[in-house]
This record gives sequence, C-alpha cells and structure tokens, in this order.
Amino acid sequence: MKNAMIYTNEGVWAWDFLQKLSLAITVYCLGIVNWILALRSVKLSIAYPLTSLNYVGILFGSYYFFNELITLTRILGVITIFLGVLLVVNPIKKLNFR
Repeated sequence: MKNAMIYTNEGVWAWDFLQKLSLAITVYCLGIVNWILALRSVKLSIAYPLTSLNYVGILFGSYYFFNELITLTRILGVITIFLGVLLVVNPIKKLNFR
C-alpha cells in the first residue's frame, strides 16, 4: 500500500495506482484468510502473539523496499518483541506450589 501511495504522481484514479492498490488489498485479504485458517488448528493464545512477528518482517521490508533507516533502537525493540513472543509460545513449565 505504501508503494502504491509513494510512486503515484497522477492521482488516486490513475490506472497504475489502482493496479498497485488492488494487488496490495488482494495480498491483505489473503493474509486475513490465512489467519482464519490458522485459527482452526492453533490456539488463539499462541496465534495472536505470533502476529507480532510482523514487526520483524516490516523492519527488514522497509529497509529493503523503501531504504528506511534501521537504528539500534529499532533493532532492540524488534528483538524484545521476538523474545516476548518466544516466552508466550514456549512457556516455562508450570511450577506447582503446595
């Protein structure tokens, strides 16, 4: 969607813009369908935190496609999110206190 908005000079009704926007919306809709299918077999308490891994992909995608700067703060933030997701997905064994 960002690509469609950045590289259009003719306005929002230009054919080139509409093609790019249609592709972006199609990919987004496929992601929604994928999410619904994933919920059939994965617990919500595990599946939902995994959506936070989008931040990792977006960080590298923004660098590769849009030449955005990756700072140390962003890297540390993404690592923190990634470690948090690991803690949620692989919880430490429950301790039984009696």
